[in-house]
Amino acid sequence: MKQVPRIDRELLALFSAAAEDRLDAEKLSKLESKLLSDPTALVQYLRFQQLQALLEVCPPESNSPEIDAAMEGNKLLRFSRSRILRPLAAAAAGVGICLGVLSFLASPSGGKAGSPIATLIMAEACVWELPRDGVVEGSRISPQKLRLSSGTAVIRFDGGAEIALSGDAGVALLSPGSAEIDRGQVVVRAESGADGFRLGTPAGDLIDLGTEFAVRVTEEGSTELHVHEGEVASGDEVVSAGHALRWASGEGKNFARGGKPTVIDAPRFRDLVKRANPRERPDLMRVYEGFHVGAGTYDPAEFDGGKGWAGSWRLRRPEERGRHNADTSEEMVIDHGAMEVTWPVRGGRLGMLQFPAGRNIRVREMAQPIDFGRDGITYFSFLAAEAAEVVKPEAGKPSEADPGEAWKRKHDFRFTFRSSEDYFGESLSFGWSEKRRPRIQAGFAASHQAIRRLPAGETVFLVGKIIHSEHQPDQVFFRFYRVDEPLDFAEPAEWDVEARDFDLDSELNLLLLTAEGATVRFVDEIRIGPSWRSVTPIDRKIRSNSEDNS
Repeated sequence: MKQVPRIDRELLALFSAAAEDRLDAEKLSKLESKLLSDPTALVQYLRFQQLQALLEVCPPESNSPEIDAAMEGNKLLRFSRSRILRPLAAAAAGVGICLGVLSFLASPSGGKAGSPIATLIMAEACVWELPRDGVVEGSRISPQKLRLSSGTAVIRFDGGAEIALSGDAGVALLSPGSAEIDRGQVVVRAESGADGFRLGTPAGDLIDLGTEFAVRVTEEGSTELHVHEGEVASGDEVVSAGHALRWASGEGKNFARGGKPTVIDAPRFRDLVKRANPRERPDLMRVYEGFHVGAGTYDPAEFDGGKGWAGSWRLRRPEERGRHNADTSEEMVIDHGAMEVTWPVRGGRLGMLQFPAGRNIRVREMAQPIDFGRDGITYFSFLAAEAAEVVKPEAGKPSEADPGEAWKRKHDFRFTFRSSEDYFGESLSFGWSEKRRPRIQAGFAASHQAIRRLPAGETVFLVGKIIHSEHQPDQVFFRFYRVDEPLDFAEPAEWDVEARDFDLDSELNLLLLTAEGATVRFVDEIRIGPSWRSVTPIDRKIRSNSEDNS
């Protein structure tokens, strides 16, 4: 294989500055000039980014052994800068690289065959032609063709762009930063950081330059582009907001010939979502506990209500705890009005579980386990708060020889799934410790911890997503919302912490709530279901405002 020459120091410095967003105008001009005039520099740039491109989307003249070699890596560092993509897109033909390859500069993954590249974040009244068994809301999607007969679907690509399909539409998902439409209408929204998304059409490739645009492919085969915000590169021209172009059918890849102006009448992204009217789906919720009883102290066995449980709450059995690991409390304490709740839930007012300072672990069996031996998606959510004041332990440091007092040295909260068949076997745990950073403990692997911290003394809404698979790696995600953060119709683009590529095999049918330390805590509104909207309430007023600002 022909070797690519070593990168000189000056060029390497420019590559690094671009990746770290440190390019000033002079350096930007120098980098653009180098890439546009020196094919070797372009190859080195691709190698530096470790791209794996799908060369079949490029015109034949763009292929070369050097670029083939540069595309061999399977990893890609996140890199998306519209001020670089725009001049490169306009002059791409001059250096023999297609716009499709440029779109990979904005992708967080090389699009390895079979690997998920996007998430279906909304599916409202969808009837699918392809795949024949449909796609479940919340599913991770690998490169494939999707054909929608009716309904509305929103897909979020790993590169950050989102596309909305409605009615009779067909798209092929190619990579984290590219797709192709062959019929119907789609609306693409690529906000800051997601620019560079490529959408292939019968008339040619469109490159998003940080915008929102719609594409319509008619039954006759003509292609229409409607730019709502920002700019879109088509061939060697850039189409700005407020303009629409139409290319006739039967002329092949004809962007270079220019389109004819037409009326801009395609719907906006928010319009498609609003028409679909996505609402919460409590009817799909599999498990629920709201602690809706009067304030007071109860025996755990008295809590046998709710939904989706196989028994009442209980303490751990002797075989489920260590010799010196007993709970410091044995009752369920219910309080009222101890939480500040701004979301449309009843929690925080009609009763909530209070954990006093100490070691408190409560267990309840679910009627339907989370089966990691089968494909599926499970979401959960709950409200939590920690008292601002810390209960001071008694004077004197606890003795290391007194493990029964170990809770005084801890600050720990966990929401854990275990198996009644193998209590100390595989488990999946979500929570936080003294630094209040959300964390995930999957199986026996090291824990994954977030950077963002939970606020002290404030109510938070926490939500998690579990993707369990028979043949693919399992994935879990966890995030908290503060009282001033709205809950949208779809799951977040960014989670606080996630764990990927681990493998569990157990059926986890026990839910454990664990609170240890010198802090009083409150828990409420436990929900478990198959989708985001089955466990997350959506305030219609908040959702409307969110759409208007999108």
